[in-house]
Amino acid sequence: MKRYPFDFPNYWRPCNRGIPIKSRQILTNKYDDQCLCPPSYYGAQCEYQSQRVSLTLQILTDMEWRTLFIIGITLIDNDYTVHSFEQFNYVSIRDCRAKFTTYLLFKSRPKNRTSQYFVRIDIFLRNASEYRASWLYPIQFTFLPVHRMAIQLNIPLLVPTKDDRSSFCGEHGTSTQYVNNNQKFCYCDSGWRGSRCDIRYECYCSSDSVCMGSSTSCLCPLYKFGTRCHLEHVACRSISSKLSSPCFNDGVCVPADKRFVNVDKPFICACSEGFSGDLCQFNNSRVEITFSEEFDSFPTSIFAHFITVHRNTSHTHVSMLSKIAFDQMVVVFQFPLEFHIIFVEFDRLYYLIYLQSNYRSSQIIKTQINSAGQCLHIDKLFNSTILNYHPLRRAKFYHQPCRDRIKLQCFYDSSTFMCLCDSERKANCFNYDFNIKRNCSGKNYCMNDGDCFLDTPTCPTSSVCQCKDCFYGVRCQFSTRSFNPSLDVILGYHIRPSVSLSRQTNAVKTSFGLILLLCTTGFVSTIFSLITFQAKASQEFGCGLYLLATSITSLITIFILLLRFCLLFFNQYEILAKPWLKTSHCVLMDFLLRILLNIGDWFNAFVAIERAYMVILGTKVRKEKTKQIAKCVIVIVILVIILTGIHDPIHRQLYYEEEDKRTCARIRSKARGGSFSKYLGEQFNQHYHLVISACVLVLLALPRLIIYLYGGCMKSAREPWLALSGYFISFVPPVRNIKSTPILNRIRPRTAGADAKEFATNSHKSSVNSSLSEKKRKEK
Repeated sequence: MKRYPFDFPNYWRPCNRGIPIKSRQILTNKYDDQCLCPPSYYGAQCEYQSQRVSLTLQILTDMEWRTLFIIGITLIDNDYTVHSFEQFNYVSIRDCRAKFTTYLLFKSRPKNRTSQYFVRIDIFLRNASEYRASWLYPIQFTFLPVHRMAIQLNIPLLVPTKDDRSSFCGEHGTSTQYVNNNQKFCYCDSGWRGSRCDIRYECYCSSDSVCMGSSTSCLCPLYKFGTRCHLEHVACRSISSKLSSPCFNDGVCVPADKRFVNVDKPFICACSEGFSGDLCQFNNSRVEITFSEEFDSFPTSIFAHFITVHRNTSHTHVSMLSKIAFDQMVVVFQFPLEFHIIFVEFDRLYYLIYLQSNYRSSQIIKTQINSAGQCLHIDKLFNSTILNYHPLRRAKFYHQPCRDRIKLQCFYDSSTFMCLCDSERKANCFNYDFNIKRNCSGKNYCMNDGDCFLDTPTCPTSSVCQCKDCFYGVRCQFSTRSFNPSLDVILGYHIRPSVSLSRQTNAVKTSFGLILLLCTTGFVSTIFSLITFQAKASQEFGCGLYLLATSITSLITIFILLLRFCLLFFNQYEILAKPWLKTSHCVLMDFLLRILLNIGDWFNAFVAIERAYMVILGTKVRKEKTKQIAKCVIVIVILVIILTGIHDPIHRQLYYEEEDKRTCARIRSKARGGSFSKYLGEQFNQHYHLVISACVLVLLALPRLIIYLYGGCMKSAREPWLALSGYFISFVPPVRNIKSTPILNRIRPRTAGADAKEFATNSHKSSVNSSLSEKKRKEK
C-alpha cells in the first residue's frame, strides 16, 4: 500500500474527514482508491458515523502531584463484555490542566439497544500492577448514536477498602467499591472476568501488563505500548533496559502520548523534590532562614512570599508555608522559579529578608529574621489625619517615612501596597495581595478547619496544612484535646530516631527517669499489697477481694506503662518493622492502660461503698454475702469497662483520653464513750490515713483538672511539660497503692472485717456504758 499526493479539488472521490490513499493490488498490480477513516466514521468514503461514546476526562489530585498514574478506560455492558479500551499516562505536574478526549466504540454495528452500557475508569500506579481505585458511569441515553460525557475525577488519597477474604468474589477477585457511587464490585485478577470473577479467558498481553477484561485489552506499564504491550518507547528505552536515564537527579522519564498531550518533546521528566529543569538538571534555589536572638520563642509556622519582577508585565507573587518543628532552628524553603524579593510573615508581621536585582539560579541563600528588617504598618508611621485619606491620596505621602527613618526598609498598609525604601530613601510601592488563599484552590484536604496552602497557584508540586490550635498532623487529623493526651501526642515529636538516650531532648530524658521511678516504686508497692491481701484473713469480707483485685490491676498497669514507653521508642526507632506490630502497639497499649486505670478506680469506689455499708449495718453484716457480691461486682466491672471502651480499638483510634485514677483506703475505728469532739478527735487520730488518702487523691486529680481547664490542650510540641505532668500524675495512685493499705498504719496485719467487727463491738460497748452511766445518774 502506497500513499500518493492528491489534488483534492480535482479528486472525484473525497473521503469524509478521512485520508484518501491508493492501494495497489499485489495480484493485479492495479491501484484502488480507498479512505483511511477516523474512529468516528466508517464506510468506503467514511460516509457513516460510528456509534460511540465521546469522553472528555480531566483528572485532579490533592497531594500526589509527582506521582505517575496509568489510567485505563473501558466501555463495558451489563455482561462485563469489553467493547472498547483506551489508556494514557497522567502526572499532575505536567497534566494538571489537561483534558483528555477519546472515542469509545461499540463492538457491533449497530449496538444492542437492550443492553445497558457503562464507562469504567481504573487508575493504577506507574508499574500497572498496583491498583488504586475505580469509577463507574452508566450510559444514560442508549438511543443516541453519539453519547458525550465530560467527567472530572479526583484521585483519592486513600485506597478504597478491600475484602480479600470475600467469598462472593471467589479466589480470583477482590471485593472493593467504586469511588463515585460506593457500589461494591469484584476487581478480577488478570485472565478472569465476570461479576464474580468466575469466567476465565486467555490473556495475550505481555507478561508485565494487565488484561482488562478481554484477551486484547492490555494495560501497559510505563515504558511499553501497543495492542499487546510488546513495543517499547524509544525515548525511555534506556530506563527499561536499566542502563541509564535521560533524566537527572532521580527524575522519572514519562513518554509523551501525542494522542492526548500536545508536546514537542518525546518525553518529559517528572523531577523529584528539590530539582527542576527539562531534564531535572537544576537544583532549586535554597533559602535557609534563622531567627535572631531577639526572639524568645519561635512560631509554629512561617510564610515566605516570593516576588518576581517583570519588565513588561505585573509582578508575580507566590506564597509558601513551612512548619517549624520543636527542635528546628533553621527553616528551609526550596523555590524552583525566578524571584527577586522575599518577605517572611508570621504572627501577622512582615519581614524583608532578601532582595536581589538579578536572579541567579540554584543559589543557596542564608539569611536571618531580625527587627531591622521588619516592615512597619502605616498606623505606626502616620498620624490619624493622613490615615483617613483615600488610599491613592495617602500614597502620595509614602516617601516621608523613608526620609524620616533611615533604618526603615519597608512598610505596608494591609489593603493595597507593600513599599520598599530604596537607596535614595524613596518609597518604591507595588500592589501586594495580603489575602492569601487558604483552601488550595477550592480543594482543601486539611481536616478540622485547617488552612491549606500550595507552593504555586497553577500546577502545584507541594502543599502544607496550617492547623488550628490543639490539632496537628500532616492533614491536621490528630487532636490534643483530651483530659490526658496519649504519650504519642506528647513525646512523639520529641524522640529523635537513631540517636542515643543521652542526646535526646530534656522531655524524653525526664520521662525516662519518671518511668523508671514509677515502675520501680510501683512494682515494690504492688508486690507488698499482693502479699498482704492474698491471705485468707484479709478476704473474710468483700472489701478484701476489692483490695486484692486493685493490687493485681495496679501491677498490670505498671507493667503495661513500662511496655508502652518501650514500644513508643521501638516505633520511633523503626524497630517494629511489621505493620501489625505497629497497629497493635498504637491501638492496644492505650486501650489497656485506660481500662486498667478505670477498673482500679471502680474497685476503689466499691471499697468505699462497702465500708460505708458496714458502718451503717454494724454487726448485721454477713461475710459470705459481701464476698459473693464482691466477686460478681469484680466480673461485672471488668466486662462493663471493656465494653464501654471497646469502640476505640474497633474504630482504630490510635490516641485515647486517659481518665483520672484513685487509690484504695481501709476504714478502722473504735467507738468509745465521751464527748463528740473527743470522740471525733480520737477517730481522726486513728483513721487519719483514710482522710489523707482521700485528700491525696483529690490533690492528684486537681492538677490534671486545672491543666485541662487552664491549658486546654498542647498547642505546640515545644511546650510538652504541662501535658507531660498531667500524664504521669495519672499513674501515681497505682504506684503508691501500698501507702493506702494497713501495712504502713499498723505493722501487724489487720483486715477490713476485723475493723468492722471492732467498730461494731466498741459501738455496742459505748452504747451500753452510756446507758449504765445514765441509769446511775438517775438513781443518784
